[in-house]
Amino acid sequence: TVSLPRFWARRARRLLPASTLVVVVTLVAAQFMVDPISRGFIGRSALAASGFVANIVFWTRGGYSHLTLPEPLLHFWSLAVEEQFYLFWPVIMLIIARAGRQFRRVAIGFALVAGGVSLALCIALTPGRQPWTFYWLPARAWELLAGALMAVAGPSLVRARPALRGALGWLGLGGIVWCLFAFVDPAEGFPGYRALLPVAATWLVVLGGTAAPLGPGRLLSLPPLQWIGKRSYAIYLWHYPILVLVAAKWGPLSGAARGALLAGSVVAGAASFALLEDPVRRSGWLALRPRRSLLLGLSLAATGLAGAVVLLQVTPTTFNTGTVSAAPTLVTKPTIRGSTGAPGGGSGPGSTQAAPSTLPAPAQTNAQALVDLATANAATLEAAAQNQVAPSNLTPSLKMAYVNTPQPYHDGCMLSNGDTTLKPCEYGKLDATRTVVLFGDSHAAQWFPAFLNAANAQGWKLVVMVKKHCPAGDLPMPGSGLTAECSTWRHGVIERLKQLKPELVVMSEVTYSSTTMYAAVQGLDATMNALSGVATRLMFLGDTPAPIHDIPSCVSNHLRRISYCAASRAQAIDAARLAAQAAVAKKYQADFVTTDDWLCASRLCPVVIGNVLMYRDSSHLSVEGSKLMTPYVEALLAPYAAVSG
Repeated sequence: TVSLPRFWARRARRLLPASTLVVVVTLVAAQFMVDPISRGFIGRSALAASGFVANIVFWTRGGYSHLTLPEPLLHFWSLAVEEQFYLFWPVIMLIIARAGRQFRRVAIGFALVAGGVSLALCIALTPGRQPWTFYWLPARAWELLAGALMAVAGPSLVRARPALRGALGWLGLGGIVWCLFAFVDPAEGFPGYRALLPVAATWLVVLGGTAAPLGPGRLLSLPPLQWIGKRSYAIYLWHYPILVLVAAKWGPLSGAARGALLAGSVVAGAASFALLEDPVRRSGWLALRPRRSLLLGLSLAATGLAGAVVLLQVTPTTFNTGTVSAAPTLVTKPTIRGSTGAPGGGSGPGSTQAAPSTLPAPAQTNAQALVDLATANAATLEAAAQNQVAPSNLTPSLKMAYVNTPQPYHDGCMLSNGDTTLKPCEYGKLDATRTVVLFGDSHAAQWFPAFLNAANAQGWKLVVMVKKHCPAGDLPMPGSGLTAECSTWRHGVIERLKQLKPELVVMSEVTYSSTTMYAAVQGLDATMNALSGVATRLMFLGDTPAPIHDIPSCVSNHLRRISYCAASRAQAIDAARLAAQAAVAKKYQADFVTTDDWLCASRLCPVVIGNVLMYRDSSHLSVEGSKLMTPYVEALLAPYAAVSG
């Protein structure tokens, strides 16, 4: 009795009317609620959602844990996985149906074997390839196969003792409720073995729900729950675009605002269910011939695709303001002098005073040269801060800013979540007798272009040891599940440094808002203590001034008022955190360098200097922005080369 056309026709009537409506409404709303860069991303997301490959596209973008732009259709990844499953499983069932009387036994066996393989893949690969296991069907098929197993094994299971099934149903319902509180931030360790609990709990609820009056069926049959359940698909489709687009237009949402918007998604879901989803699903005319439903499904998919194409056509692909700016130049040849004043030439305190340590006294950090550089280049920064118009020859272009990552990302040297294996990441003059190590998270890696230029100019070997979301300091990483992983990687770095014995280790890290000042100080102290006697000299490079916007997105929306996107010095510079880090550096006679005067004018921290877009997202320097800072990095390394030589 398996009929593939009828099955796919039912799926088309059930899923596509509501999803297409949400896609089209989201595309229209995006025209008025997000910036041009985001509209382009949403248009491509709509193409993926309408083509049933949203999971693959969002996997390439990093998904929930690495959002840089509003993604109101991100939740369509799960619908894509479901639709992909519906392409394969019915065909397999049709083949199994040839087993005749053994159909149920063969189907159960296949579901168990295929589901077991998928589950094993999911558990094995989640630690090292979490984004892939989260978004791709092979690692998620076992969850859908659990439902298939219930369907084919159901007649046997419901003959089990009602009391036992009822107890299991309540146990499953309790498990689902527990998941609501236990899985607050599952991104780093999900799905893996953690997905077993919600899947098993749901399976038990379905099994025990039929064990009336002992199971949870009576509770779940209450009219309000039934009402929500019938409209849950539509509510699911509407809730995420509403939350994301409103936040993109008016900023972060309060708890009350989120609650109101979620209530609004229930209203929207109920309306689309009553006016579109349910009438189409129950249409006798469409159900009479599968071909009609299949043609409807193709038409709806084509509608979503066409809407996405239209949005991409009306969204500018270039951002020509009619002006061309010259490439910026900075003073590049400071005079090397003794170490006086603040090493960064700005608000950060110095750290070259003597203190008991197993390290030798620090090299002359050329602090005065850095002050001279900042003074000489101040006029360039002031002009950039006053400029209002984005140049048409902006580099990187706004369109390419988000993929403007330095070379270690492309060489596999920027370790991702789940990966703690150090790579042989050496650059510059590979046979040099002097080695400088760049060590830390992505905010250390952002300096790579400038350090590579300086290493090449001065004949140093540059070794890169960087990992996403793992600071140089031994910090706890609450909420991310990465504390142990980062510690393992950091220990490996220290062991490797014992073998390298570099002249200089430069550490840098982003300011993690989830860690307290005390924890940050203790973590940096622990790492510097571990490096005592390992590296000849240590330097901590203070974090770059923090933007208050996603810069490419903001600039694309304010092409003639780019100063709107610039943070003030007070907003961008965490002086207290820098002072605390400088105190730790002083304890170990390590050099401490601030970068605020490198990147900020007297009042604002400009986001465009000349024709250079300084930031590639809401946090990181662009490759070109980092290269622009080469004179400062050369000034940092020059004294070490002189002392070592």
